[in-house]
Amino acid sequence: MDTLTDERLEREFEATKKALDKIKVVIKKGDKHYKIALEFLDTAQRYYKDALYFKEKCNIQRPSKTSKKRLQNYYQLLVLSR
Repeated sequence: MDTLTDERLEREFEATKKALDKIKVVIKKGDKHYKIALEFLDTAQRYYKDALYFKEKCNIQRPSKTSKKRLQNYYQLLVLSR
């Protein structure tokens, strides 16, 4: 895994926010996949919000090696959710 820089992290957050803002569920409510689509979108939004929370928490405390590793783990979840 390459080094996670503040600049790269900001780029990923911006790209993810733009993507989440544009996403719309186009499946009709009666479709059997509608609930799955809503759950998938909800999961992606929660991963993003969690990543923001941990990013802010780490910035306040200037991260230790352990919190940097946690932030990288959440970053990976953020990227996978896009």
